[in-house]
Amino acid sequence: MENSAFKSKIEFEKYLEDNFNYHTVSKMNFDDYRIFVIELFSRLYELKKNGLEKEHIYDFVNKYYSNVMENADDSDIMFERRFSAVIEELSEFCSSPFFWDSDLDVYFKKWDKLFQIDWFKNINLG
Repeated sequence: MENSAFKSKIEFEKYLEDNFNYHTVSKMNFDDYRIFVIELFSRLYELKKNGLEKEHIYDFVNKYYSNVMENADDSDIMFERRFSAVIEELSEFCSSPFFWDSDLDVYFKKWDKLFQIDWFKNINLG
């Protein structure tokens, strides 16, 4: 891994730890979450342009997911949905278009569609 990619990896991991954890996400309303997702993937896109690749953060993302979920409130369904959605996008355990292979504008159209459904807004969908 090149030096710039390594710095990008460290920067992204720190950003996730500081801004994408149970304490912060569980307190977000829908608009806060939407803004956060846009900011997260915009930052990550810039890091990607500097050489960061999915393989550079894949292990960290999976371990981070496990650690955060272990310490989260099991009854906080909205947190689990929101947190899992972003992690699934980072690791490409999701439907296309994939972040790592897409232009940012194309990728954000996917999130625009996701934000239109109630999944991230309402726990009682039934």
